[in-house]
Amino acid sequence: MIIVFTSALIAYFISAIIGIAEIFRGKRATSKTMTIVAIIGFVMHTASLIVSVNTIPHVPITTLQEAASFFSWSVVLLFFLVEYKFRLGLLGSFVMPIASVLMISSSILPAETIPLKQGGAGKKQPFFL
Repeated sequence: MIIVFTSALIAYFISAIIGIAEIFRGKRATSKTMTIVAIIGFVMHTASLIVSVNTIPHVPITTLQEAASFFSWSVVLLFFLVEYKFRLGLLGSFVMPIASVLMISSSILPAETIPLKQGGAGKKQPFFL
């Protein structure tokens, strides 16, 4: 799972670099290359999420690491939908760096869940309970 996630992270990062280069070069071939690399990263990221769902007994959005990864996947999916509908190739130059930062932060964040402390006798209850 870690190899697939890291491969998706690398593909998103390469796509972001190509996208930033597209801003300065402005060639359509650069946009197509960025989209192809982003598709490869998206497929790997989807595979990572599927493996994660099969490995853990819950939806992979319960920890901050999982939520950042899922949000990155959602941003890229939304980019592909907009790209398919409106053909805005330059949009990827702005979306893929955001997806890369989210994936990098997801790889840095802790994976464990920190349980809430239950208030007992004489302890103050959390405001939402």
